[in-house]
Amino acid sequence: MGCCGECSSFIEGGFLHDGYCATLTDWKGDPKKVNYSNSCDHFTARITAKKSGFKGGCFLTSACTEYMGKPDDCEELTKLRAFRDSYMKQSESGKKLVEEYYRIAPLIVEKINISEDKNKIYEDIYQTILKCIVAIDGGNNSKAQEMYIQMVNKYRERFSV
Repeated sequence: MGCCGECSSFIEGGFLHDGYCATLTDWKGDPKKVNYSNSCDHFTARITAKKSGFKGGCFLTSACTEYMGKPDDCEELTKLRAFRDSYMKQSESGKKLVEEYYRIAPLIVEKINISEDKNKIYEDIYQTILKCIVAIDGGNNSKAQEMYIQMVNKYRERFSV
């Protein structure tokens, strides 16, 4: 079985520009000899997303911009970014949540984009974004953060990230 960028066998850089799995069978330093059929789901998703031209890395942004067709500076994303910076990043636990999101979100986006039910997933994420914004606007930042944590954990578990 191959591996993804989350394990020690992943080597940064190389022929995919993002890296490659050192445990793929037939790997002898020649990318033409890589047997992708033995790679893990994360690595396969990364290759599939790369071939399709996908460049995203934040499923909150993807839900708003790609699924809903909104600009990157839409009201929803602007409020979420302000919430991240003014509330979440003000505590050590919040900083860790943000750092963890940046680490796992690209893998989750890749998995979502090769899912048969990707539109349903992005709709669910967008609806959660709207609920978080209602909580933020109502001054209930802890509730917004809890909904965010539940959503991230839901997709982390679903996609084994």
